[in-house]
Amino acid sequence: MKNLNYPIFIHSLFRSGSTYFYSKVRDIKGFCCLQEPLHEFVFQNVDTPVNLITSHGPSAQQTYRHPQLDLPYWQEVYDLHHAWKDHCDQNIIYGQYFERDPEKLNVSFWKSLIQSTSMRLVFQECRTASRMGALKVLIPAFHIFLKRNPRDQWKSYGVTRYFHSVNLILAHLPNAPSSISKKLYRNLNIKKNSNLKELLSQAKDVQLSDHDSYWIFYNIWRDAYETARSNADLIIDMDILGQCDTYRLGVQMKLKDFGIPNINFDDCNLPSYAHDSRHLSMFEEIELQVESEYDSVLANI
Repeated sequence: MKNLNYPIFIHSLFRSGSTYFYSKVRDIKGFCCLQEPLHEFVFQNVDTPVNLITSHGPSAQQTYRHPQLDLPYWQEVYDLHHAWKDHCDQNIIYGQYFERDPEKLNVSFWKSLIQSTSMRLVFQECRTASRMGALKVLIPAFHIFLKRNPRDQWKSYGVTRYFHSVNLILAHLPNAPSSISKKLYRNLNIKKNSNLKELLSQAKDVQLSDHDSYWIFYNIWRDAYETARSNADLIIDMDILGQCDTYRLGVQMKLKDFGIPNINFDDCNLPSYAHDSRHLSMFEEIELQVESEYDSVLANI
């Protein structure tokens, strides 16, 4: 029998419609929904938390094409500052992105938040999908994964250089999927031992070809999706959610099983893009190569 008091983790990669989904859950009475609490900006402002409710205003909303929010993006994170302020180990943001071992994963940040309120917590996170399995062992919770087709998702990353910079950081982690790192260390000059601030600065200056950019992205996407297939309680295809009435109704019914009442997703509408023949050929080539790598790894397990 499901414990409907368990917290809920909504995992996704960037540009998956996660802010839209968060805005829907945020309005549910009795829920406390935290948007991207595991974020370097949050940790960098541990001593100046007021910045969390004065940043990410209309200009950021326009850049990221986020839906209109009634409260500041990080309002709930700000409200619970007293709970998490002593649990800000920056290594957990990206350093443990691909962590599979529960004995090595640091979860004190989330536990401090769960223990701080009687409300039911919902974490909407864009940096946790690949550690979902270890999280499940350490924190009793429901796990939802928001999936988007990789080609349109990668295209949407182009709204800002930030997303590709983060992918470069992930690609240089020691436990990143091997098919990324063996290609990248040969071609890019990013120091492995830099701290997070230095890594972001270096990554923003790197000019990637579309081929290398999609290669990195698709490896990260594939790793997150494979982890979700093995560990998520529910995978929601955000493309189909915006296209199919029957699918929307099915998702509503499944969310009820987790104690999430009816949510109206009729206005879900993730953009789709027309890709030229050059990109279509590139997508097919990289996807086949990466899938072959995964098949080879699975065959040797």
